Order: sequence, then structure tokens, then C-alpha cells
Amino acid sequence: MNLLFLSNQNLSKVEQIDEAIISLFQNKKNKSIAYFPSQTDFPKQYLAYIEAYYKRLGIKIDVYFDTDKQYNFNLLETALKCDAIHLSGGYTFHFWQNIVQKNLIKPLTEFAKNDGIFIGVSAGAIMMTPKIDSSLLCGDPIIEGLSTKALGFVNWEFVPHANSIQEMHEKLLKYSESTQNKIFACSDGGGIMLNNNSLELMGNISTFENGILSK
Repeated sequence: MNLLFLSNQNLSKVEQIDEAIISLFQNKKNKSIAYFPSQTDFPKQYLAYIEAYYKRLGIKIDVYFDTDKQYNFNLLETALKCDAIHLSGGYTFHFWQNIVQKNLIKPLTEFAKNDGIFIGVSAGAIMMTPKIDSSLLCGDPIIEGLSTKALGFVNWEFVPHANSIQEMHEKLLKYSESTQNKIFACSDGGGIMLNNNSLELMGNISTFENGILSK
């Protein structure tokens, strides 16, 4: 699989992240992205920001695929023809509820298996892991009754915005005792790339497992 997990995304140049994105697209002819926002983006202000981000890397957003109030099933086929899918940041539970309610789990999984690229930012990155429970460490509101089982592209969990491990340390240790998965806690400006089974950690990342900080 070709996956990129980012804590955040801004226009400031972060060379290692830029190079990772470019490497994922190096064998793609069109260098196109389908943008999946966590909620309807009025008036597409954040979309314009992300378009500018990718434009400087020679990559374009071809499809805006709203999973929320402006959902249009007819755009799905076009979105899945893009080289990559960008899963935005936002409220993780709300985003995941949209994915589940629109029956998008199967087509997204097939896209990943068929050499499609996924770039997940914060909430979008969390949804690519086995479950979205780690979003609670970032203060996301819970939606009662919603299954937290996520896309499961990897067998570990991702915690974004871990800029001060000291502040989050006890929460991360406690959570790592309750989950069977390794946890990567990533500071803003960092990320994790999985490219054809090769894992690359970028930026300030700490690893928690079984109640122990291992890195």
C-alpha cells in the first residue's frame, strides 16, 4: 500500500514531507487527487488552501468529493479514477460516520489495494488505522453508537498533534495499555509514510506500546 499519515498540513515548506509526497506520485502520469473533506467546506476556503499546497508540488486536485451535506454519489467513480485520495483533518467521529453512512468503506479499501495513494491528515490519518479511538486523546467529541472500527490499512494507531509528549504522556501510556496496537504519537510537521511495505518515520514521533514509551 501507498499511505501517508500527517499530523497537519500547511503551506510552509517541510522538505522531508514534500519529498515523501513527490515520491508517492513519481510513477503516476496524471498526478491527480480526489479531496475528501471531513465535513462540507463552505465556501471551499480550506479546499483552496490545500490546492495551493499541492500545486507547488506539481499535483492537482481533480475532484472535491463531499461526504457530508453536498454528497453526490455520481462523483464517486470519477474520484476513484484519481491517483490519490486526500482524507482531510477535522472531527474524526463525524468524518467516520459520513464514511460509514455513505457505504464508502468497501470502495476506499479496494482503492488502496489497487495501488491507490492515500494521504490522511489528522482525522483522515486516524481513519486509516484499525480504529478511531485514539482521536479521543486529541479531544474529539464522541458519537454514541458509532462503531470505532476503521479502515485498518495498518496494524498500528496514529495520534496527531502530539507536540508536547510531556503533557500527553500519561494519557498515551494509559491508552497503550488498553489497546493491542502499537501507537505512533506524531508532532505537527511530521508524518509516517508506508510505501510498498517500507515504513518511514518523519519528524518528531514517539512510540507507545503496552504501557511503555519505547522511543
